Amino acid sequence: MIGRRRSDPSVLMGVAPFDRYRRRELEPLAAHADRLRVPPGTVVAREGHLVRELVIVLSGALLATRDKQPVGAFGPGTAVGGAELLTGAVHQATLVAGPGLEVLVLAGPVFRYAAQTLPGLPGYMLGTVTESPGALRGAAA
Repeated sequence: MIGRRRSDPSVLMGVAPFDRYRRRELEPLAAHADRLRVPPGTVVAREGHLVRELVIVLSGALLATRDKQPVGAFGPGTAVGGAELLTGAVHQATLVAGPGLEVLVLAGPVFRYAAQTLPGLPGYMLGTVTESPGALRGAAA
């Protein structure tokens, strides 16, 4: 079973892209942000499927495959799904939980609300697509 814990604004304040906003700006989102421990092997996203939430890796890794071939891993600091939620795009890879994966999840409607109310958030997400500083590493040749 997936371990679930509601977040307070300080958790959001500690991760990109939310780390540049004030506590009072993030308080409306905090009640809708879920911090999850995800068992290894759990499929978090499927290639070609619609994106339904923003997933931010807090610890561990998401293992990525395209066409069933390994392409790398997303580590801490990676935000997956933001640009796709804003543009209506589908997942470009299947993402599976690796050992020790803990994520912060915002459902699509909550993320879209954040994009409307937090200045600069859409530009940040579209500028980084699905990657931030801890993003895809070790891509296969």
